[in-house]
Amino acid sequence: DKLYKLALKQDGFGERPLYSCLVAEDLNDSSSRIVGMCLMFNVYSTWEGKCLHLEDLYIEEDYRKRGIGKAFFSATYQIAVDTNCARLNFNVLNWNTDAIEFYKTRGALDLTEKEGWHMLRVTRQNMELELNKSKND
Repeated sequence: DKLYKLALKQDGFGERPLYSCLVAEDLNDSSSRIVGMCLMFNVYSTWEGKCLHLEDLYIEEDYRKRGIGKAFFSATYQIAVDTNCARLNFNVLNWNTDAIEFYKTRGALDLTEKEGWHMLRVTRQNMELELNKSKND
């Protein structure tokens, strides 16, 4: 947990930040507790150029349906437009139907439905295994 926090700090607030983050605070709480966050970073498309990737949008359950998600999306759209991004990319789990419907009402297209795209991942462990196999070939 401590290593994770250190990596988040270094990666987001170091000399060359890898991401930016918006937060929502409960200003009625004496400590102005963070109740939501929206983490994003730039990616590049060989088809369209500079894009923004929304990695994570989370709002504590008690604070949902209060306009925080809409505010996060508006701010994220503004950042993308202001920084000349061609599009905003993000992923959502198929069981999270409330989020999918929310995103669609904000103009999102489901690329799995529309274009057949699938998101794939290779873990660090599998990359290392493949590299070791390559060395032995």
